Amino acid sequence: MPDDIWNDPDLVINDEYVRFDTVGTKVRGQILSITKHTWDSGDVCPQLLLRTATGDRTWTASQVGPKKQLGELRPPVGAWIEVEFTGVQQRPGGKTLKEFRIELVDGPGSATAAAPAVDADAIAQARALLEQQAAKANAEVPF
Repeated sequence: MPDDIWNDPDLVINDEYVRFDTVGTKVRGQILSITKHTWDSGDVCPQLLLRTATGDRTWTASQVGPKKQLGELRPPVGAWIEVEFTGVQQRPGGKTLKEFRIELVDGPGSATAAAPAVDADAIAQARALLEQQAAKANAEVPF
């Protein structure tokens, strides 16, 4: 049997979250999946599963700046990305806004890349198989 659904990156449960608590904090990795995360408030933001040099990490891009930058960059699954927390902007009412630098970067073979590659063809084949199985299951529903 080919790879089963539980190996799909979209279903991986990962509690290793990226945190940007200190200016200068960076994460660099290959995007394994991009999903929508819905908060209890109903707000939606992109959530990326990244393969980094230290393992798989989840980044929930809930801040306004990263959401906008990701929307402009539109990185695909398989792309390499680097995110850096660059500063904090003071806002009216004592609020703050974190600022980030987000770039698509070179992957394997570059001087700074250390994470293993994702087999994009295997992921595409697994997704196609899942779609076929779902279509077949839907066709067999008696209602």
